[in-house]
Amino acid sequence: MNCTQAQHAIQLDLDGELPWLKKRALQRHTARCRTCREAWRQHRAIRQAMGRLAAIGPSCGLTGSKKR
Repeated sequence: MNCTQAQHAIQLDLDGELPWLKKRALQRHTARCRTCREAWRQHRAIRQAMGRLAAIGPSCGLTGSKKR
């Protein structure tokens, strides 16, 4: 796996959509590539932070009905 393939695989891995064999290839690549390893860590940290955000519902004026 090269860095371009790894960058795409990182997204699939974090989405839980990366097949097992490609996951192993990503793990081998990130074990020896500092840039891709750091990219994976940053993507994971962003997703974890986003998961901690509270869901925000629509404001009172955005209910979908139009008033005249």
